[in-house]
This record gives sequence, C-alpha cells and structure tokens, in this order.
Amino acid sequence: MASSARQGDDRRRRIGNGWRDALGVFCLLAACAASACSLVFERPEVRVAEVRLGSIGLTGGTVDLAVDVANSNGFDLVAEAFRYEVDFADNESDASDDWKRLAEGEVERVVRVTANDSACVELSVPFSHKQVGSALLRLLRNRELHYRFRGDVLFDTPVGAMWVPFDRTGLVRP
Repeated sequence: MASSARQGDDRRRRIGNGWRDALGVFCLLAACAASACSLVFERPEVRVAEVRLGSIGLTGGTVDLAVDVANSNGFDLVAEAFRYEVDFADNESDASDDWKRLAEGEVERVVRVTANDSACVELSVPFSHKQVGSALLRLLRNRELHYRFRGDVLFDTPVGAMWVPFDRTGLVRP
C-alpha cells in the first residue's frame, strides 16, 4: 500500500512538473517571438537625390551623384558597395528602350546608416569625351537630353548580403 501511495505522489509530481515545463516553454517561445519582432528586416530605400556636372577637362569629366539611403530598421545597416550605370536616350523621349551607355562602374565604399536614419553618399562618375560625343550632339540638336542613372547598393544586413536597386530618369536642358 505504501508503495502505491508513493506511486500516486510521483505521478502527481510528474504531472505538476509537466505543467511547469509547458509553461516554461511557452514563456521562452513568447520571449523569442517578442525579440524577433524587433529583428524584422525592412529593405532600405535608395534613391538618387541629385545629379550635377562635377568637373570637365580636356579628355573627360565627372558627373556627381548624391544617393540618399534611408534605413527604417531599428538597427544600423552598412552599405559596402555601389554599382551604377549612366545612360542617355538615343531618341526623342525617355519612354523607349533605346538607351546608350555613357558610363558604368562599381565603387567600394563603406557607409554606416544608423537605425531609423538616412545618409547621403556622394559618388563621382567619370566619363570621357569620346563616350559623351553622341549625347552632346543630341543635346545640341534637340536642346534637351533624357538620361537614366540606375544601379544598386550592397548592404550587409542581419539576414545576409543584399543588393538594393535605385533608378532615376531625368531631362537635361541647357
């Protein structure tokens, strides 16, 4: 009899421990879920804010790009590289797919964008006069030139490396 009483007590303790274990697991899962909410990753917003002629010389020049990077995450992001392409429309509008390449390249530059903040990154895009000859002819002939800057930015994020695109079209009138 004493042994059956002891078995009943052991069984009640195991059932009681089971509830405590389940409650502990539930609390652990709830804490993990709450902390994961703060780690949800939102894609940074990348946009070309400004385009201007940087310099011009005998053999070429530069176009300066101001790229705004907005980080709406609760943690810092690091931009590691910027790839770009500069094109001009070889027709009367920017609506066609007839673009001519002026320049392309990649700049490795580390830029930290703090949590819930933004940063402006200046990029100088070199070009040669040979590359822009037909663009200048179109500009002189039509008194305007449609252009397109596009590319992407490489970010080191908590979910891995990620390329985020940017694209801007515009019109130059002298």
